[in-house]
Amino acid sequence: MSILDYKQIQNEQTTIGTGDYISVASADNLVMSIYGTSTSFSITFLGSLDGINYFSISGTKLADPLSFSATSSKLDEAWEFDVSGLNYCKASLTAIANGNISVVANAHK
Repeated sequence: MSILDYKQIQNEQTTIGTGDYISVASADNLVMSIYGTSTSFSITFLGSLDGINYFSISGTKLADPLSFSATSSKLDEAWEFDVSGLNYCKASLTAIANGNISVVANAHK
């Protein structure tokens, strides 16, 4: 497996927002890692074909391959996504309280 791109798409965010995107046009898979200090938050994983219109994408939690979701609300989790056919991905922070959240994304082939 070769890494195509590594990017921090949410950086110690304390307010809701869509954050930055990562290009996945040449990637097969994407891993997003969530960390921070927030005691309450919600992230929605998003994909796009054109970089303008985004939609929810579901991934598999690496620590529990039977856990499949388009959202997360727990710290120190990593999620893997099949991004074949997509061009961009984001992790939208839809709620947050008491602290910050960061998300790092790693696109690979």
